Amino acid sequence: MERLYSISSEEAGLPYGLALTAFGAEAVRSVLQQPRWAKLYSSLQSTAQPTDGPTTFGIRLPGELIFEIAGRGECLYDFYADPDGVRLYAAARKRDWTPAAEVLGGKSITAQEALLAYGAVSLFTAVDKGSGLRGET
Repeated sequence: MERLYSISSEEAGLPYGLALTAFGAEAVRSVLQQPRWAKLYSSLQSTAQPTDGPTTFGIRLPGELIFEIAGRGECLYDFYADPDGVRLYAAARKRDWTPAAEVLGGKSITAQEALLAYGAVSLFTAVDKGSGLRGET
């Protein structure tokens, strides 16, 4: 999978609310609660709590943090790259069916690979709308 983005690039970050959708609350919070992230991003740690409200959802999480979230086992979705490398698909991780993307020749890739190849917004869009495009902003 071709790597286009660095975890420190703007395209690798996401607002907190979109990260919750793309990865699930458990995966996001498990990373935010780790001491090394709490220390580096103490303002996020103190505001991103179970009492999340509208202002919290807009807090931008940096790419380094999103990359770690994407590697968590608690994430809700698996990702598939279309054979042409343009589209990204998401399928619920806990399922008893084969995702259409896999049936149609899509290659299973990790969320971290997808983040680096497609950008964070593409991951969110794949989860939210069924497919995302490489480089969506």
